[in-house]
Amino acid sequence: MSAEDQDSIADIAPSPTGDWRHLDDDVSEKADTISLGSEDSVEEYEALLYGFPSSATGVAKGIHGASTVTESTAVSGSGTSDEGKDVQHSRKTLLCNDVIIDNILAELDVQDIAKLRQVSQQLWECSKEGAVWKRKLEREKHFLPPVPPTARYSLENLSPTEAERFLVRCASLARGWDAERPRYLHNWKFDAYRIVVDMVLLPGGQYIVASVTDQFWSRFSVRVFTSDFKYSMASPIAQMDVPTKAFELRAKYMTFRGKPGIVIAYIRRDYRHSAYKTRFDVNRLADGYQPPANDRQLKYECVVTHVELAAVELLGDVTGTAPQSRQEFQILAEQQGRPFQVLTEITSRSRLSSPAIDDDVDGAPLIAVLKHADGVADRIIYKNLDGGPGTTLIGTPHANLPHLPQSIMAFGIIPIQKQFLVIRRAGVDVDMDSEPEGAAPAANAQDPFAPYYWAELWDIVDGAGQAPITRDPASFSNIFTSQGNYWKKVWISDHGLGPALAHDLSLRPQLLGRGGRPKLKPITVFVKARRCAGIAYSALWPRGHPLGRLTSEDLASGPETYRYDFGPSFLLFDPADLVDDEAHLRYVEYQALPGSARPLLYTVPIDTARQNRFQIAAIMGLWDRALLKPFDVSAAVRILQAADEGTTEVKDGALMVDGDRVTRVSEEFEMEHKSLRTISAIAWDDTIGRLCIAYANRTELAVFDFAAVPLRASSCSGGVDR
Repeated sequence: MSAEDQDSIADIAPSPTGDWRHLDDDVSEKADTISLGSEDSVEEYEALLYGFPSSATGVAKGIHGASTVTESTAVSGSGTSDEGKDVQHSRKTLLCNDVIIDNILAELDVQDIAKLRQVSQQLWECSKEGAVWKRKLEREKHFLPPVPPTARYSLENLSPTEAERFLVRCASLARGWDAERPRYLHNWKFDAYRIVVDMVLLPGGQYIVASVTDQFWSRFSVRVFTSDFKYSMASPIAQMDVPTKAFELRAKYMTFRGKPGIVIAYIRRDYRHSAYKTRFDVNRLADGYQPPANDRQLKYECVVTHVELAAVELLGDVTGTAPQSRQEFQILAEQQGRPFQVLTEITSRSRLSSPAIDDDVDGAPLIAVLKHADGVADRIIYKNLDGGPGTTLIGTPHANLPHLPQSIMAFGIIPIQKQFLVIRRAGVDVDMDSEPEGAAPAANAQDPFAPYYWAELWDIVDGAGQAPITRDPASFSNIFTSQGNYWKKVWISDHGLGPALAHDLSLRPQLLGRGGRPKLKPITVFVKARRCAGIAYSALWPRGHPLGRLTSEDLASGPETYRYDFGPSFLLFDPADLVDDEAHLRYVEYQALPGSARPLLYTVPIDTARQNRFQIAAIMGLWDRALLKPFDVSAAVRILQAADEGTTEVKDGALMVDGDRVTRVSEEFEMEHKSLRTISAIAWDDTIGRLCIAYANRTELAVFDFAAVPLRASSCSGGVDR
């Protein structure tokens, strides 16, 4: 690496920046609007909310209508009609409250409780007791949506309504996802007051982080929005201005120096010299633009910031006591200091991409970013955000493929074993449709079966300063031979472990118990191959899981099962499965929105894609029994045996085992075409089933919720606030 290309990894004291924002700070003020897409969606929302059968049977509407009349009569005190008799009966004490709570409600699931509470006032009141729902949190502790790691979400501070929200959300999403065509139950919109160019949904639904710009693309900032505190409403709470467009945005709940918060990382580009500003607009370049190896006009920066959650919860609408007037807000905001703390800045004259942030096994916050040295992504730069020098790590070439150039396609952090999961490539990926005749075969002339793809685990070693370290991988998977069907893009799902338990003040460590730890979920790699009309995927399972299929030699390497290892079939797709009718691929391109349990696929018409805007033709959900129920070992064994015996079959696009579906892609979601046009950014939170879409020609964001959830302030008279 030449002196000119030396990276700068700043080890600086956290510097405060940015501003707190009240809703009135933005020029435009637009009321939130709610649009419940189909005629049935209101009834379906209420049906799932109360646990009734689908409204298609005509039962939910009738029962809910009677229930509402009964409750209204009870409140008004009139009891002369037949409905009044029902109310008087519903007020009778059936059993002792303790018996109902400890012996009846404790044995029922969420939907059964929702049905039972409609029978009488006593059952309604018992069903709202915190003990009912907090016991169920204990049962569902490995399936709950994530929560911010603050004391606000501890068992002591969690209200019964909030506990019910978590459980109803889980139950309704699981039920809705089993449908042939999952349907969103609630569609709401909010104004971001700027055009959103990139965004991330924090898992669990409480916050949205977005990179925004004005209509002229001249001013840029990163904004944090509160969400889900007043249902169907979101508003900006903090903003940090940036010199140029922030893209490849990442956000996670992490603790920095004892303070739980949101850690945000992003990439931005800038001109090396101001004279280049007249030649091109750096903000209009594609996010994935790879400059020529000899380019000297651009520089890259990876910035990491931290927003303390205590201040956000105080100024936001978490407790319901947030200041309402702008003046009150400003007084309280000044007492909190600046919202953003810049933790580090990694700068390079080579392209930086794919930032990853996570806690390591000891709970220390880590930033890692991919560097494209001389146009080849072959090294990872990483740093402990608590302090110390950064490190540049380079993997050694695969011993069986030394004759081909090797690079990194994607990577992620596995915190529990302090390793990087790295997807590598040997050979040159060439688009044969765009290259001159004869150029594509010449690129891989040394090996006609190239490119090759495989995965490796790299140990995260302690920081060693500026000099790059070259190390052998700790382990690697088998090699996939593409036979010229090159991989255009690779995504890796989040591990789903949540923030490090050592610093988590929420209910998670309380539910797991002393010394407890969350169960390991699969990490899934999604692949878009050139000649594949869809997305291929392969899951990395924890050691000891049947679908990991580790050999006895692998298991002999250590008794520890709380870790991930490569099975013999990881990334080894059937080449025939990756080849489809190429005529179809001339019109649409497949993309993935990764998720550990419920990934989404969508298609983009090729002729409509433009920089910073695109159109979606269709959105579909991936249903995979193993991903949805990763802890069901017996089902995994059954699938494995069928695969070994060759008894699996494909019927109507679904993989079947003994007549039961194992994997399938859902039918296209029913969404209005105008909701899928001129899109600038899209984000998916599979933990709560929330899809968020931003638009290139307006500041409005559309949110589609595929899970039902009670509103915040439930009341005895109606069950939900309208």
